Amino acid sequence: LSNSRIEEPSPENDFIPSVAPSRDLTFSSFASLFASHNDTHAASVFRLGHSIFDPLELHLGPGISPDIRNRVTALRRADALSSWLARAVAPSVDHNVMSAAVTDPAKIAFLHLTGHQVEKAVEVLTTEGNVRLATLISQVPGDIEFRVDMRDQFQIWKEEKVDAHMSESIRRLYAVAAGEVDILEGSSKRETIDVSKDLDWLRVFGLQLWYASFVDTRLQDTFENYERYVVDSDGGVGCPHPWYSSREIRPPKVNDGLYNLIKLFLSPSMTLESALQQLSFSPNPRDFKIPWFLYVILSRCLRLRDFSDRQLRMDDEESALSPQDLDGYSQMANTLTTNYAAQLQQEGLIQEAAYVLLYLENDKG
Repeated sequence: LSNSRIEEPSPENDFIPSVAPSRDLTFSSFASLFASHNDTHAASVFRLGHSIFDPLELHLGPGISPDIRNRVTALRRADALSSWLARAVAPSVDHNVMSAAVTDPAKIAFLHLTGHQVEKAVEVLTTEGNVRLATLISQVPGDIEFRVDMRDQFQIWKEEKVDAHMSESIRRLYAVAAGEVDILEGSSKRETIDVSKDLDWLRVFGLQLWYASFVDTRLQDTFENYERYVVDSDGGVGCPHPWYSSREIRPPKVNDGLYNLIKLFLSPSMTLESALQQLSFSPNPRDFKIPWFLYVILSRCLRLRDFSDRQLRMDDEESALSPQDLDGYSQMANTLTTNYAAQLQQEGLIQEAAYVLLYLENDKG
């Protein structure tokens, strides 16, 4: 409310009040409202939005070429996404480490790597006296020569059937060092392992981002590799189910809201309405809160994405005013707004519901 301007009733707006959110309102504006120790899904949603959608301060001079500017932007986005992802999966990593068998330090080290905690993985291996492996892990993600050397070593072990005498946890660590984060072929079917097995989708994607990709790998390519891996596993590994899902509760054909936002950022074919499904953010199909706020930020404030049914008003037969000048009309936006207002009304928040209704886009609403 403090970042919005309410247009008072006047003849110019047919005596119908409306609201104009500030263009300065960003994901950061909402992310800052959550305490630093708040690891809820809602907090992760707005922190993710900040990392991939909010404007960047590049601090580049006016003479920088567009190619360099685009390259710097891509690197900054990738770094921001990586930092967000490491923070988002940290609670899961810590939980798994606490419950892991202390007799298997290699497994604990691998779990640390699934959260991009390389230093902790090295510390675990060093403490257990496995200095050679710790030295290798300290170099991940290695350059192309390093990864080729690791893969060549794997091939030797495979041909000599040495892998049959190595624990799965040890082989997983070597696989990560080699940049092999999906299926690691062994000397036999029994020795073939799925490196990402039993991990949630965020960490499966993280392995692709942190260890299978290179500095110059596009985020789009990394995400496509992750999606291809999920498809190849028939959805058995790394499927982006909603955060609340379990074997008992798993809505069909609904992905996690975090996955939807990443795909919305990377894929032009991903529509806003597909990304903002209620069940992607809440187990309650009538909970419109997060989708509505995301719509306002992405469409009304940042002007990055909009609903596919948006119709711009024409000022003449040949040209259309831009969304920045005149928003036009979207029935999907109005439906989302009325649904969220009704939800607030049912919760007894009458004033808040009235404020939300000011976002309706036509006089009929």
